[in-house]
Amino acid sequence: MIVDAGANQHLCDPDWNNDTIIIGGNPTATGGIPPYTYTWSITPIEAFFPGSGIYFNASDLLNDTTIPNPVLIGVYPMNCLNTNYFRLTVTDALGTTLTDSVQITASSFFHHLLWYGWTINQGDSVFLNEGSNVGGGIGNLSYLWQPSHGLSDTTLFTGFWAKPNTTIEYYVTVTDSMGCQRTGSPLYYITVNPLSTNSTLKPILDFNIYPNPTNNYIIVETDKHNPTYTATITDIHGKIILTTLIKSKTTIIITDKLTTGFYFISISDNKQILRTKKLVKE
Repeated sequence: MIVDAGANQHLCDPDWNNDTIIIGGNPTATGGIPPYTYTWSITPIEAFFPGSGIYFNASDLLNDTTIPNPVLIGVYPMNCLNTNYFRLTVTDALGTTLTDSVQITASSFFHHLLWYGWTINQGDSVFLNEGSNVGGGIGNLSYLWQPSHGLSDTTLFTGFWAKPNTTIEYYVTVTDSMGCQRTGSPLYYITVNPLSTNSTLKPILDFNIYPNPTNNYIIVETDKHNPTYTATITDIHGKIILTTLIKSKTTIIITDKLTTGFYFISISDNKQILRTKKLVKE
């Protein structure tokens, strides 16, 4: 008899993606004398903190511990590579028993909504040292601040200069050692006053949304148009709810399926966020 618990898997932000994760082989058991009985188990994981007395078992993390290919319904703990080994025991009709195991790990990120703003004159600089609004993940983290315009370094966690020549918003994409990523909402807002009132300097992009608060739809009006522009609505955790092309300077976006709450709407060009605003769904 051959038993296969399946390939090890690492999940990126399982709280926010909609992937269905199935474990077990294809097939999970062969040979021996069918029918087979399947039992999935784990070493109980103490939750929250040592001494809590609360433990997670396989039945808390799988939809069924007695089938060959159960669906993963939870991963705990996050951001740790030496946990979540699922042990599979298979017994055939003659009582022959074999075991195999599979490891499921996950990167989870957090994202806070604080932001910082400055107003400067054109030609002045700002030292940005408030860290990142995205954290978590596994191992060493790398950072990429965007847009790169005006930044002395785009790869530092904190402690770099910004000298933009136009009003701008900076956001960061964080990548962990497993290649999992999370992009935050803008953390730094810098308004640049032109040196002359005759200056025609404008932000990279500006747009209006109305009605806001909204119910069934919003109208997005941009001051310029590019066929590569996209609008993305994210919730307060950074989860992407909706993405659509901006087909003209005036675009209608249906929002009737959004639940009541606060959101962010961003206009991007080739995945680079140009500007972000808050959206309220009633």
